[in-house]
Parts: sequence; C-alpha cells; structure tokens
Amino acid sequence: MAPLSLARASCVQSSGEKDRSSPPPALEVAVAEMTTGLFCNTYAIPRATTIPADSTEHKVLIALVDLVPELTYSSVPRLSPHSFLQAKATNSSPYTILAGRTSQRLPG
Repeated sequence: MAPLSLARASCVQSSGEKDRSSPPPALEVAVAEMTTGLFCNTYAIPRATTIPADSTEHKVLIALVDLVPELTYSSVPRLSPHSFLQAKATNSSPYTILAGRTSQRLPG
C-alpha cells in the first residue's frame, strides 16, 4: 500500500475577509491509500464513512488532484445558440480517473 498522503487546500479566514498580505493557511485533508492490483485499484478511505444501501448516489473524497487543463471554446450556431468551455488535461497523479463526464467546482 502507498503511504497515507495529505493534500492541501486553501481556506478563507474565519472573519470572511481575505488577508492580502500573506497567503491563506493550508488546510490538510487526508486522502485515500491506493493499492494497485492486476485488474483494479483499491482505495482505503482513512476515516469512518457510512454509505447507506438506499440505491442513491453517494460521494466520498478519495483525493484532491491539481490538473493543468488546456481550455478551448466551441460553438456550432446551427445546432445550439450556446458556447461551451471544454478542457483537456493529463493526469500526472497516481490515481486513476475514469473517462466520461465529470462535475467541476469553479472558485467564485
């Protein structure tokens, strides 16, 4: 098993105002230990997590991964009046990211 690692995420001061003179303090988040097998990866979540068997979707943090995307805009006015922002990124982390649609959180 890989050793437990910590990911860092920035946080806002408790007063709600950002201190512009120094960077915000780092928040340490424990991430999952990964074991790689012949046909699968297994993730051991380092904290107690209860996932009810209620046939609904549940999300559990495995890791925070920083990716550097290549952004492009696309639009086809004949098909849709909207423009779309697309991103391509190379995964340089040890974690497997499955192909398909993802949900993203943008700051602000």
